[in-house]
Amino acid sequence: MAPSRRRAGRLRPLLDKLFVAFEAAPWLVQALLYLCTAPLLEALFYLHTASWREWRSSAPHNTHERADTAAVLAFYDRILAEEDADGLKSFLHGWFLEQPASPWQEPRYGNIREFVAWTLYGDAGERKPKQTSTVDRVMNQIEAVLGPLPAGRAERLVAMTYTREPLGRCHRPLV
Repeated sequence: MAPSRRRAGRLRPLLDKLFVAFEAAPWLVQALLYLCTAPLLEALFYLHTASWREWRSSAPHNTHERADTAAVLAFYDRILAEEDADGLKSFLHGWFLEQPASPWQEPRYGNIREFVAWTLYGDAGERKPKQTSTVDRVMNQIEAVLGPLPAGRAERLVAMTYTREPLGRCHRPLV
């Protein structure tokens, strides 16, 4: 049994007694106890979640496994077979955001290649030759549907890749 479960098992009788005493108290005492303990519980909850998120954000984020890559390849095969050029273009454009105060630019070959690599392998690092050939194969299929893509990258476009951005903190109260 895990240590946290053992600790919870030992605390259970004490918590049961506290709840019985709380329910037996008059409503005014209950209200005062609630008003005194709620801010303390909120503060403890906030500190716990803040430290947990900080610890969780410091670990490298890897969400992709071999099975995920196979599923993504199957998805690309399906969408490339079913969608026409306008549908595929709309799908790909939906994954890009423009930087603030900049005019919209069309995604270029480099932007889409980076996005495809991220969907397949989850990072923007160096690729093994087999991974590079897989990304190239998908890009060739995309270009077969869309036609030749403009070379280079549109620097002001950013793909929505949730694994590259740091995990932000957001406190949500218990009540």
